[in-house]
Amino acid sequence: MKKILVVEDDEFLAKMQRLTFSSNGYEVEIASDGLKAIELLDDFKPDLVVLDLVLPSIDGVEVIRQIRDHENVGNIPIVVFSNFDLGNLVANAGRSWANYSLTKSNCSRKQLIAVVKEALETSSRKSQEAANPRLTENQHSKLTASPTESSPEALRQIFLSQVPGTISSLRSILPNFIKGEKEDRRNYALDLYLTIHSITQDSTLVGFNEIANFCQAFESLLKELYENPEYINSSTTRTVAQSIDFLPTIMERHRHNFDQFKQLPQGHILIVDDEPIACLTINYALQKARLKTKMVGNPSEALKIAEETQFDLIILDVNMPVMTGFELCTKLRALPLYKKTPVIFVTCMTDLESRAKSALSGGNEFIGKPFLLIELTVKALTYILRNQK
Repeated sequence: MKKILVVEDDEFLAKMQRLTFSSNGYEVEIASDGLKAIELLDDFKPDLVVLDLVLPSIDGVEVIRQIRDHENVGNIPIVVFSNFDLGNLVANAGRSWANYSLTKSNCSRKQLIAVVKEALETSSRKSQEAANPRLTENQHSKLTASPTESSPEALRQIFLSQVPGTISSLRSILPNFIKGEKEDRRNYALDLYLTIHSITQDSTLVGFNEIANFCQAFESLLKELYENPEYINSSTTRTVAQSIDFLPTIMERHRHNFDQFKQLPQGHILIVDDEPIACLTINYALQKARLKTKMVGNPSEALKIAEETQFDLIILDVNMPVMTGFELCTKLRALPLYKKTPVIFVTCMTDLESRAKSALSGGNEFIGKPFLLIELTVKALTYILRNQK
């Protein structure tokens, strides 16, 4: 059985890689930092290494250097599985550096497995004739300039140049996630998660805080759907599709307006629900996404507040005393400030008649209870960011 050493400090990603490789017949060991990876070279004796470049203790570039200088495993295949496209750097350094470079945001699990199989087969064919590829002084110097040390502007340009491929990858997975069988949809949720997680890391690294904040919530939703596939329904799949459709918009406006979007959005949300616990729970979830909120338990009071203050998003329960959520929404739509303000209904009334009433009263979205709080958070962020000037 071939052995694979995975060097990845993200616990969830490491777990997913272990499952992916183990299910394909490989023995897998995980190193959560660079020093641990070096220690495992002698103890585990891997046939192949898959590693990220950004690691605790020592970075991936130094790990590669030490592998290539190692007496026993210096010629094993190395697959860089990182955030940025490092193909040119790999080509310039030669095969003495890494055999393959894959970008997390554009690489599916199937593609990763295919590359690993190819690398191991190639290594087996050449094992008799290959000598230890000790690094020359020139190759050492090429490895000294870690990609993580590039200028912020250069990293931003790399990030933005990968956007079309990333979006294309997400859109190719989405139909299977929406229409596939239950277990398949769960796996496609994982594929989507891995891509969005990569965008979260990349956008944080280059300072695109608005994108990072949105994608952090989005990846949390996808992780929840993977771990609890019973929540994969028409509502959550619609939210996932809307989020992917929105990504090109938020990416494109950062291309020429970086300084404008350094700050996180300050959207103001009005939550109207007569159940205090429900109101507090929604409020807590939205504030975790750094959104401003105001809670109101009485729909009549909410209407008065709305007449005096403009909110960017309204979240309404339906079944409330004195005035239903549908009635409140109709009254809000009559106000000049709220003709186009997004309204999301969150209710246990999920019958077709209620859904029809929500649309007729002017609602934009309808989420039936019980629901995932993170789904509501993603929807809220999408509306706030989409309407941001």
